[in-house]
Amino acid sequence: MLLSGVALWLLSLGTVLSFNAWSEFTLFGKTFFDCLDYLTTNLLMPLGGLGTVLFTGWVLSRDSVQEALGLDQPRLFKLWWQVLRWVTRWASWWCSCTPWACSAEEAPVAA
Repeated sequence: MLLSGVALWLLSLGTVLSFNAWSEFTLFGKTFFDCLDYLTTNLLMPLGGLGTVLFTGWVLSRDSVQEALGLDQPRLFKLWWQVLRWVTRWASWWCSCTPWACSAEEAPVAA
């Protein structure tokens, strides 16, 4: 517990210092804050979402999920369950493999 608190404090200190004292130090052309932002946005958040989908669709029981959602319509829940189990994981994989998944600035803009 103490070790994780110290690690979090050091990461926080690094992000604060990247705006002033460490602003000239870059890694791959990014400051420490930008590296953590990139890592969080492009890796940790998608993996967290995929983990949630996989856990909900494949580990939790169908009845407990239906009860937690409060969906009383069996056909709607069955559709949601199939989308959760099959479509969502492939959609998240596809989104992570597209060229514009690297950053929001590189996303294609509709004309």
